[in-house]
Amino acid sequence: MGTVIRPIMAVVRGHRGATGGKTGVKGHHSVLLPALLAALLLASSLALTACDSSEGGSRTQPANGQPIAVSLDVQPQASAGETIALKLIVRNVSDRTVKLALGGQESEGFGGSHDFVVTLPGTTTEVWRWSHGKAFQAILSFKTLKPGKELVLTGEWDQRDNQGQAVAPGTYIVRGVLREGDPSKQVQTLETEPSTLSISR
Repeated sequence: MGTVIRPIMAVVRGHRGATGGKTGVKGHHSVLLPALLAALLLASSLALTACDSSEGGSRTQPANGQPIAVSLDVQPQASAGETIALKLIVRNVSDRTVKLALGGQESEGFGGSHDFVVTLPGTTTEVWRWSHGKAFQAILSFKTLKPGKELVLTGEWDQRDNQGQAVAPGTYIVRGVLREGDPSKQVQTLETEPSTLSISR
C-alpha cells in the first residue's frame, strides 16, 4: 500500500511589541518546510522499495508455502556455435530453513526438477528445451536450504533446436524453470524472468 504524504505547513504569527506595533513576520504566513518534506519523501521512497522483494531478474514466489527466489544466470551475448552455460539459481529468501522436494538425485544435479527453455522474442514458439529427449529417474530427493543459501542447477545449450538443427544468429529469450514438490501430492512450477540472448555470426 502506498504512503500518502501531505505537505506540512507551519503558521508563523506576528507578535506585538511594547508599543503595540507588530514585530517579526507580518500577518499569517504559511511557510513550507522543505527539509522536513524532503525527509518524508525519502522515507516514503525507502518504504516502497522495501515492499519489492525481487532482486534483479529473480522472481520471489512461494514453493508450497516456502519463500524461495528463482533467477537465471546466462550470458547476454554469444558467438554462433558457442556452447552456452545456463544456471538456475534457487535462493532461500526467508529467515528459516526450507526443505525442497526435487526430482532426481543430488549427485546427478536434480535433473528431474528443472528445465531451461529458449523461445523467439514476442512469441511462445519454443526453439529448444533442455529436457527434450532426456530421461530422468523417477526419484524424489530432498534438499534443505538455510536462510540466504542458494542451490544452483545447471545445463548447457549447444545452439541447436529440438530437431537437432543449428539455430540462426539472432535474438532469443531464455527462461529457467523449477519444479518443486511431491508428485503424489502437489508439484508447483516456478519460472524465472526472461533473459535476452543475442547470437552473432
